[in-house]
Amino acid sequence: MARKKNNTLYESEIRKIKEDGSEEVFSRRALVRVEQEPDFIKIYTRMVCVLKDVGKCSGLLGELLKRMNYASEGQKIVLNPEEAKEIYMSAGISRMGYYRQIKELIDSGIIMPLKEGCYTGTFFVNPNIIGKGAWNDVKEIRACVTMNKDVGLLEVEASQEKTLTKNTWIPAGVGQTFLWNINELNKINKKLKPLQAEDEEE
Repeated sequence: MARKKNNTLYESEIRKIKEDGSEEVFSRRALVRVEQEPDFIKIYTRMVCVLKDVGKCSGLLGELLKRMNYASEGQKIVLNPEEAKEIYMSAGISRMGYYRQIKELIDSGIIMPLKEGCYTGTFFVNPNIIGKGAWNDVKEIRACVTMNKDVGLLEVEASQEKTLTKNTWIPAGVGQTFLWNINELNKINKKLKPLQAEDEEE
């Protein structure tokens, strides 16, 4: 099955008056390919300062975000060692540079690995900083990533602290800004909406 969402059907009518005064109508249909807006992500202005602090990692972060899925699927990046090599080569950095910058992105709270200390595999992208997809889906992931009150950027309510105490991993980096609830993040794995009949063709 092939999708045809890039195509738009246009219909037009031509009316012609015949010599006897009667009207003749001609209709025409044309399927036109319409250029779609390129894929994009949202960077929330309140958190731009976090990205500013890791400016030297921007090339690597850009390559990682190209592989990020939508918020409806958890805003995850899944990398095997071969893909990691492609990424750091595309970013113009060395293998050791890749490890250093990944650690810096983790310590800043922009991304978090599913398994502590891993530099390949599954990473979550912080929805407080970056979003991809519907706002309702981004909000759902935000409930699993809360700012650490110790940094002084935002007070965490006592009720939130209780929900974050169990199954929450906080990276050891100095100045860590966010508390991540791994178990809750893992639960976010919604199925993509099925194609509608009008969006499909044999």
